[in-house]
Amino acid sequence: MEIRRKLEQKFSESDLKWRVQSCGKRNGKNYVLFSVYLEVLTIQERLNYIFGWDGWKSKEYVNENHSVTVELSLWSDTKKEWVTRSGTADIVLKNNSSQDDNSIKSASTSAFKRASAAFGIGIYLKAFKTIWGTECPKDTKGALKCENKKENIEFYAIPKVPQDFYFIENKEKAKEDNASNIQTQEIGKERAKDLYKKLQETYKDNAEKAVKQLYLKFGIEKLEFLSENQLTEIETAKYDVLEIKVS
Repeated sequence: MEIRRKLEQKFSESDLKWRVQSCGKRNGKNYVLFSVYLEVLTIQERLNYIFGWDGWKSKEYVNENHSVTVELSLWSDTKKEWVTRSGTADIVLKNNSSQDDNSIKSASTSAFKRASAAFGIGIYLKAFKTIWGTECPKDTKGALKCENKKENIEFYAIPKVPQDFYFIENKEKAKEDNASNIQTQEIGKERAKDLYKKLQETYKDNAEKAVKQLYLKFGIEKLEFLSENQLTEIETAKYDVLEIKVS
């Protein structure tokens, strides 16, 4: 269920792309309808984040009926096997031209997105086929150009998205996670040298023995592999390092 939740998670504002579906003038006022979409790269980034670069794969087939099928496979640690979903899209030929690389690539992109949606990626966006826009100044963040040459209209607008449309990171949780990551980072060589000097000052001829005790206690091979938390424990410890008992 955790994997499914990550796959179906909403995307942030910067991840989503918009295109003008239609625009014009009604009752003397400009109007615009937007459609939202995901780029393949954004989907691939999510797959890499969840499964790693080697935890997913895709395969493309060009069919005889002028369509492309993409099979997307995700590795299941639970089942210890690949789980596959597929998507198919027609190859659209412009002006009755023959099949070319661009038309196949376009169909492949659509097929990949449909296979991804079968796993739940971006599936919530299907409920928003079109979204009304709000006219705004040209320099507004995220403003898109809306142009209707037939009606000789040109203006700028932004999508009027529903509440909770985007994924918004919990900033407090992000701070906590960041702090946690910092506390588990290794101290590195320079700070390890400083620690060794302190051990020499404290334990003199028994400094090497003290180091070995710390190796045993924290399961490390070098002082530089100590984490920030472990270093803090050593520096504030009320126990004698030489007397550490390791089970």
